[in-house]
Amino acid sequence: MASSCFFKSRFNCEDGNLTTAGPARIQTIVKFSKEYKDDFYLTLEEKLRDNPNVTIGCHRNCVSTYTSKERLNRHRKRESCAAESDPSQPPIKQRRSTVQGFSFKSHCTIEKDKKHPDRWRRAVQCRTAYASPGKKSFKESILRVCDQLKDNVAEQVRFRVEGALSDLHAADARYHVDCMTNFMSPNSIAAAQNASTVYVNEDPAFDSVTEEMVKDKSRLWNSVQLHHLYQLLGGKILSRRALLLQIKEHFSDEIAVLSSPGLASTVVFNHDATKVLNLLRVPEDDQEETSVENLSKKIVSEVKQIKFDCSRYDIRITEEDMSTNVSPTLMDLLAAMTDNLKNTLPALLIGNIVTSALSSKPTNLQTALGNLLRDHKSIVNKLYRFGVTCSYDEIIRFKKSATLEATKDLKLSGIHEGRFGLIQTVADNFDADISSQNGKVTTHSLAMLITQPKTALYDDQTTHRESITRIQKSDMSKGVEYDIPVRRYQGPKTVLMPEKCSKKNVLPLKVLCSALIAEKRAKELDTAFLLGITQEESSCPDFVGAVGTLMQGSGLSEVLESTFAGVAKMLSGKKFPQNVRAMRLVVEDVLRGIMRNENITSMDELSSYLDKAASASKTSKLWVACLLKPVFIMMMYVRAEREGDWPLHLVAVKQMLPYFFAAAHVNYAQYGLYYLRSMESLGHEEISMFMKGEHVMHHIPGIWNGIWSDMFIETTFMRYGHGPRGIIGITLKPETLKTWALGLLICSRLEQDIADITEGERVTKQETHKEKTTARIRSDAKDRESIRIKLELCIDSLNPSSHPSNIVNIVSGKVADDAVNAQDAVSIGSEALKEQERQWPEGFRNTISRKVKTIADGKKFVSVGTEKVYDTTVIYSRVIGIQASSRELDLKKVLRHELAPVATSMFHDSGAARMCKAKSDIKKRLARESSSRIVQTNQAAIVLEGSAILWVVSRLQHKKCYKRRESI
Repeated sequence: MASSCFFKSRFNCEDGNLTTAGPARIQTIVKFSKEYKDDFYLTLEEKLRDNPNVTIGCHRNCVSTYTSKERLNRHRKRESCAAESDPSQPPIKQRRSTVQGFSFKSHCTIEKDKKHPDRWRRAVQCRTAYASPGKKSFKESILRVCDQLKDNVAEQVRFRVEGALSDLHAADARYHVDCMTNFMSPNSIAAAQNASTVYVNEDPAFDSVTEEMVKDKSRLWNSVQLHHLYQLLGGKILSRRALLLQIKEHFSDEIAVLSSPGLASTVVFNHDATKVLNLLRVPEDDQEETSVENLSKKIVSEVKQIKFDCSRYDIRITEEDMSTNVSPTLMDLLAAMTDNLKNTLPALLIGNIVTSALSSKPTNLQTALGNLLRDHKSIVNKLYRFGVTCSYDEIIRFKKSATLEATKDLKLSGIHEGRFGLIQTVADNFDADISSQNGKVTTHSLAMLITQPKTALYDDQTTHRESITRIQKSDMSKGVEYDIPVRRYQGPKTVLMPEKCSKKNVLPLKVLCSALIAEKRAKELDTAFLLGITQEESSCPDFVGAVGTLMQGSGLSEVLESTFAGVAKMLSGKKFPQNVRAMRLVVEDVLRGIMRNENITSMDELSSYLDKAASASKTSKLWVACLLKPVFIMMMYVRAEREGDWPLHLVAVKQMLPYFFAAAHVNYAQYGLYYLRSMESLGHEEISMFMKGEHVMHHIPGIWNGIWSDMFIETTFMRYGHGPRGIIGITLKPETLKTWALGLLICSRLEQDIADITEGERVTKQETHKEKTTARIRSDAKDRESIRIKLELCIDSLNPSSHPSNIVNIVSGKVADDAVNAQDAVSIGSEALKEQERQWPEGFRNTISRKVKTIADGKKFVSVGTEKVYDTTVIYSRVIGIQASSRELDLKKVLRHELAPVATSMFHDSGAARMCKAKSDIKKRLARESSSRIVQTNQAAIVLEGSAILWVVSRLQHKKCYKRRESI
């Protein structure tokens, strides 16, 4: 092996201890030599061809410097600059198309490190707008940092920020959390102020200084000598401190920098440090103690520089707010431990806990986390001991501060201007019963909710104050002055007589009549009428009741009872979601055969087929007009509600009205018609808002999830009010109730901010309906199969060839008489609707009689003279129905004695079998209550039913029966 270094001609190094570079290292040297375009690679390739296992001797520092990627980048930079400055080459023209455009929505506003891998993660949208009094906005804070940095990056950021004519929030600006932290941290600002300028890779003087240091590694250098040498070699870019930092970065672990306060730093190579200085390695424990102490002092110093405004609460929180209360050094320390703590939520929580412990003040994050558990005192106090949240007393003060601030600023209570969108006021009764030590306590209150579409609030959010005043501890016991003034009754109003007599005017008869009608209408219409006509949006539940009324006796109830429970309530309009689902499943199976056998591909073809079947049979017409088409209308109505389709809603309501009149559902018939006519005559402004879908409300963004206002208050105020975090138990405490109601919006918004942060700023949307879930599909298939089996045992309602001339019950086979006209319910209802509208306004409250006769309304007997003749076929069908049922009845015992021409004890008037659910009245009357302590065991009481003795013991003589009856 050679005694001199292979790179001696390059670096002019001295002889010394050499290391051996093998074939792999030689291949690396060859690759770099080709980049440098020197002759080293020719010599080395020739040696490798002669001997593949050849080795060379060189200094470790020399080969590391030669194969340094940083040195290679500087070489490439110099060559590119030389090529650009070549006068023989034409100048390159820069076009606008070649410059990459900047977009606030897609690019980071503060992009400092383009090669940082974390910059490709999610960008955070700027949420702050106008700052609170005495505070700078986010835009002004960025510009202030740009003034302090005064570098190229700061100039680029300033150019972008000033490009937004308004605030960054209005421009939808975004930024990376790590870019913002590195740009605005105190460390970055301090480093920029200490360094005169930023180091540029193209600095020949710096390269000459490093080469001079390599020539004599045994020499001691100080920072003054190095900077003087740098200036002699023509360097003008770096200051003394910046030069020392670059030298340390260039040589990495090859040199040691010795520093002492008041003295220039000394630089020495580690290889010859033991020869020049008397250095001795110390245990690692001593170094760790010194490092920990220095690190803790730096963290404490940074926390003390954080300014806390103890007189105000921030009512909004973002990741930016969370990071401003954390020491940057602590965040760097956590990031160095593991990537899981690199600018993550756990790291921010740890930083806020440390800040609170050092400053003895709760941070915004701790207040927001305590707000999440504001109704769980024990949990908050336990987490407070661990430093996770603030104390529960601080939560109480925050809620009271939010309440008092909401009374001063109406926008903080959720009331916004109408120009931003449609405002709907919803009121409903709030009833609650609790069991107290004084017995049952009942409250009956009126709950009111004011809503506005969420999209309309974005522009108005800029006027909201981002902080509220933190009240003093002495103000906690003060009441909330938010009472609405009520005008008390002070006796009858005295009418002032006019000073002059009235003048007589001659008007046309039509004008006088209109004025009289308007006066009469104003006197007769009351608040109940107005509430009735304005709350007709949820008419679908009663529409189900109208369908159930028209389908009585048709066999629909029996089909539903084969699968579902509570059919009687379902057909009366109760259990709206369940009965709509049940009817939809029945309609699907009724149409199954048609869709399978007929080539039907559109709704028009299906309507034509159903109309043809309805014209051939009264039974088919009844099922088509009173079940199939109403179910289609229900689905149309629900679709209009879920999608916010206003025209479709009016079409569905218009098709519902004839059924209300036919079933004589008076309230929905009267008010529903007035509601339809009122909605058809709305103004242009209201119509434009309704056409946008603002008349429905959404809990979360998504598709097919709109609901009416009455259901919105049920699922918000009523649900949370009766829930564990509601007002049950405090409804009789006015001050507590005010605190809950008025501070609810601020607390909920802060809670939503935490939810947005934990969900990664993603917008929660509902894009999958619960009907498409696996469990619902499996349940529907099971119920559909049960209904199909029941319908197979019944008469086909859409097969006119199997129907008699009159309507027939598809389950029992009972044929209705000629008086039944339920199949014409739609036409009868339409005529009643027109007649009612012709009587307006005087006849608005006129009685609406039901002119439709259903199968259940048929006659049970025919009077022939003084005798009542019953249809024996009906009795026979009932007996067959009892035998086919699952009830354990012995017909021989039931029908052994002739108690009546018809077994009335077995059936209701509608023909349904009676279910025995209670004991006889005679047993209840004879029953006596007595304590078990005074009842002797040898005594027994026997109660006999007198009517049973009279009818069963038929052979007794009349006197004996009379005596027996008297004894009983």
